[in-house]
Amino acid sequence: MANGKKMTIQLAVEEFEAYDLYRDVIESYAQELEDPSLVSDLYDLIDEYEEEFEFYPDSEGDFSDSFERNLREAVNAIVEENEDIAFIDDAYVPDDIPDLLEDGFEQDDTGLDMDIDLGSDDDLDEY
Repeated sequence: MANGKKMTIQLAVEEFEAYDLYRDVIESYAQELEDPSLVSDLYDLIDEYEEEFEFYPDSEGDFSDSFERNLREAVNAIVEENEDIAFIDDAYVPDDIPDLLEDGFEQDDTGLDMDIDLGSDDDLDEY
């Protein structure tokens, strides 16, 4: 296997001529952003992102898989570092959901008998 190439995402886009893949991956994140209009900011932040990644070719010499994986890793890191851009799932705050046991839900209120006798293993031989 050929040696990997270490470079930034922006250099890799140019090196591998991965313009379409780059656009497709970034646009796929637009649906996951709390504010999809911030996808243009995401493009800008990726252009400025200076972290270098290792890109390895597959058995046919194609860098697409490695490029996509590294691009997704970069996007996730950028979103974590930037307070203005967030994924929809990041908006979830567990404190917004009340604890059922604290809101008067009693465990015995279910009406379920959890002490049901399922019989012994000998009973299974009958079937």
